[in-house]
Amino acid sequence: MARVKIILPSSNPMLNDYGGCGNCNTSLIESSGKWIIVDPGLWPVGMRGYLHYALKKEGLEPEDIDIVINTHLHYDHSDNNIFFRGKPLYLHEIDCNNADTLMMQDLWPDGRYKPEKYTIPVKVPERTGFLTSALELKRVSGTFQLKEDVRLIETPGHTPGSMSVIVDTSLGTVAIIGDLAIRRQDYIEKRTPIFVRDRQAIMESHEKITKLNPVAVIPGHDLPIWDLGRFPVPMKNFELTEWFPE
Repeated sequence: MARVKIILPSSNPMLNDYGGCGNCNTSLIESSGKWIIVDPGLWPVGMRGYLHYALKKEGLEPEDIDIVINTHLHYDHSDNNIFFRGKPLYLHEIDCNNADTLMMQDLWPDGRYKPEKYTIPVKVPERTGFLTSALELKRVSGTFQLKEDVRLIETPGHTPGSMSVIVDTSLGTVAIIGDLAIRRQDYIEKRTPIFVRDRQAIMESHEKITKLNPVAVIPGHDLPIWDLGRFPVPMKNFELTEWFPE
């Protein structure tokens, strides 16, 4: 069975009127001797060597990674794809095909959901080429079985092509859900994150993850959510920065 850990924990969102946030959680999966990295993260984290150092602590170099996954193509999750040149990059086909709309966000800093007021289009089609062209792009949709114990499922809402990575471990399912939940309370309370493209889709995607009965859920920018009935807090790897299962 697979195992998983967060090699670069996110900074919790430091919210301002526009909901700005830092680097995402970057996760590493080991499955049958293959190494999978999920959401390599924000450009400064790579350029300053933090990503390389995190890999080095696992005895790895970027060239040792076999597969790269982006839960979605926002810059804070995908800037560092470039360090994995030539590797397969798995991305939902909708995010691949809608480069001009990927930077659109429905911002509601006043707490009111008003897409017509806050949706801001930022058209930068060259951006997708920068993030994907150095890798072997694999466009996926639906449920995609990547490995026997690792699959990708559609969980749209944050972007139209957002995906979650479902990892089957010997102690249960771990769900890496990207920005379906930016902060852990988004998932716990089943609330709409501060950045959202489709509110209804977000709620349906929450339900899809809940039905999997995961033992741990890794949100985009916060601590994991554990099944407290099985893993009461405080626990040794509460932040999931050690291998699960150990």
